[in-house]
Amino acid sequence: MRTTQAIFLSVILTIAVRGMGQTLNPGEWRTYTSMRTVTSVAMGADSLHAWVATTGGAFETDLRETPPQLTPFRTTNGLSENDLTAVAADSAGNIYFGGGSGGFDIYNSSNGAISQVPDIHNAPYPNKTINGITVVGPKIYLATAYGISVYLPAKQVFDITATQIATMPENDSIAQVIANGGFVYAAASEGVAWASEAADLHASTNWNLISSPGAVRSLVLFKGTNYAGTVKGLYRISTSPDSLMSVALPFADTLTIEQMLVVGDSLYLLDAGGTLYATADLSHFSVRALSAQTNSLVTSVAYSPTVGIVSGSALNGISYSIAGILENNIYPSGPIVSAVSFIQFSPTTDKLYATEGGAGISVFSPDSDVWQNFESGVGTTPNVEFQKVLYDSVRNVTWFSTFLSPLYKVQNLVGGNPVWQGFDNLHNNIPSFAGNSGGAVTSGMALDNNGNFLLTDWAGNGDGLVRSTDGTTFTAFNLTTPRPDELGLPFGCVTQDLNGNYWVGTERHDFPKSVGLYWYNPTDGSNGAIDGGSAGNLGSAVEGTEYVNAVLTDQDGAIWCATEAGVQILSNPEAILEGPDPAFSFRTVQFTTNQVVYTMTVDGVGNKWMGTDNGIFVVSADGSDSVAHFTAENSPLVNDVVTSLAIDPNRGEAYAVTPLGISRFSTIFKEGRSDYDSIRVYPNPVLETASVYPPYLVHIDGLVAGSTIQIFSIAGRLITTIDGSKEGAEVDWNGRDALGRQVPSGLYLISATSPQTSQSGEAKVVIVREPSN
Repeated sequence: MRTTQAIFLSVILTIAVRGMGQTLNPGEWRTYTSMRTVTSVAMGADSLHAWVATTGGAFETDLRETPPQLTPFRTTNGLSENDLTAVAADSAGNIYFGGGSGGFDIYNSSNGAISQVPDIHNAPYPNKTINGITVVGPKIYLATAYGISVYLPAKQVFDITATQIATMPENDSIAQVIANGGFVYAAASEGVAWASEAADLHASTNWNLISSPGAVRSLVLFKGTNYAGTVKGLYRISTSPDSLMSVALPFADTLTIEQMLVVGDSLYLLDAGGTLYATADLSHFSVRALSAQTNSLVTSVAYSPTVGIVSGSALNGISYSIAGILENNIYPSGPIVSAVSFIQFSPTTDKLYATEGGAGISVFSPDSDVWQNFESGVGTTPNVEFQKVLYDSVRNVTWFSTFLSPLYKVQNLVGGNPVWQGFDNLHNNIPSFAGNSGGAVTSGMALDNNGNFLLTDWAGNGDGLVRSTDGTTFTAFNLTTPRPDELGLPFGCVTQDLNGNYWVGTERHDFPKSVGLYWYNPTDGSNGAIDGGSAGNLGSAVEGTEYVNAVLTDQDGAIWCATEAGVQILSNPEAILEGPDPAFSFRTVQFTTNQVVYTMTVDGVGNKWMGTDNGIFVVSADGSDSVAHFTAENSPLVNDVVTSLAIDPNRGEAYAVTPLGISRFSTIFKEGRSDYDSIRVYPNPVLETASVYPPYLVHIDGLVAGSTIQIFSIAGRLITTIDGSKEGAEVDWNGRDALGRQVPSGLYLISATSPQTSQSGEAKVVIVREPSN
């Protein structure tokens, strides 16, 4: 192999794929994406297992099972990316995945391990998408957006990479590659390129180009002849080969062919509309409208001798027949779309609620790891644009705000027969967006200190805050004078301070224009605004502070404002009582300076979590210390843009919404218990090897918040003390004493005390160390 021809020596990262449990282990991450959009389908070597590539990862199913059991694969299962564009299988049981960003992964079905081959992903090509994967004996041909790469599984290296093919432009996209009869053929927008399989494929002069009247999408060998499927019909490649000869089709003058498949003595053609044509002689065809049968555009097909055609669709996963019955909509549990709009976790119901814009809403149950989906139009008017969600623990209902649609209240959303009720401007005193007859734009929601339901509204008359005491009748409060254009302001997030006053931020919008932070005193009806932006005084006078995406009241009564120029803390909200010109005092959370902050929430011990376009920032309860910064580079976070966050305080788990899906991960910040009755230590015993020591060996859970942990030897000697004064239900011990030395094998006693209770907690742990050689 000439090094100038290869990308570079492959570096393979192998990850064992573990079974999916429901409870996350300490430090464990999991990803949730939609796997409805199928890009490619392949059959395993046994012709019984289907492998499906989607825009949210991959999944596998045994076609003999009824109902089908699905195994999902995402980045947290070992894939290098979730946006998959190609899949193929070889005779040895290896499955090859290609991604939109050049991710190339190999799954070994015998040992359940995924090997990441980062060469393409790390290479400096302008577009790294892998369009197709073809297995030909000992070689794997990759058709990519930059040309062709050839991978040798036996040597675990790339052999050849061709970025200049014949007379085509450099880094031209190749749709598919096949090899037979000693020649390699490549499908391109200009036509069909071919070269001797024994030639140096890196050299452009060794390639020949057969021009095509339309872009070639697919190639196939059928009964000893090569065929090209194009956007303008089917063509036969001459034996020379130097020309394409049109094949007359009896059902259409031209046909846009997306994929071709040969099964036995039959040729299958999949057109752009998802119709499948089958023929044995190119004269007589059977026609099957797959898209109509699956209620979604069919994008890819594969063949199994067990069930026949397996079709992948753009919205409904895969479909195939079992015992003559068509099985539709087969895909792993997940949200409706990967780009979720907003999430909220309710400890009352132990569920995560998600809005997904025009797609609908979803509810996730962490105990079963299952999503329940409600697509738009089910219980609502069609095409509802869902914005935010709030589970109302006072009234046991779920609220959904919308854009130019009614505010919805739902009873029995999960586990029963949901009852939907809409509230609008004409019937329920919900202020309108454009005058008295326009539709409502509802946004932020919260429960105040008295359990009242709060709603913000883009009210043209200035009545941007709505309150309901019973969940049925609504009262609007004026936050500002009416706008001349009667469009109102984009009022969004809302909180109530410890003195009972309401604070409302204006979310990002250009028309009507965002302003900053508004306040309302329900005692006397007074109101006011703190302008953001470069001419304002909402903390730093910079552009971006007029966009207040989240507000919350902290344990000391301060108001935290998450803006698109960082987080500002209003330390004296009571200043509104001083008169018409309050002197507000702000301080900046230094770790978020100049960060675009989209969302903010609080964990079980008071830490503030902030989602930004640079990952997740976690700061201490008062904002003075940095606790953590999670990014896609230093953690399994699926993407750096985090637009919504939710915390499960009981499990200490965090959920982060990104454009590419939801990341769920375990933290140590569980809400503290009221007593030590549930204290536990795990793992127990702790088995240490002589060479590998994990960063945290012992997890101590079930604690009262603010516990001090003391570790004693069986003889009663104090080993070390752990300060958990800022922690909740869980702390970790690294198996070392106060001087940093690893403790020897033995039984250790754990004592926990907290100023929040007179009770103490006790537990035991056994540490077994493997002796050094």
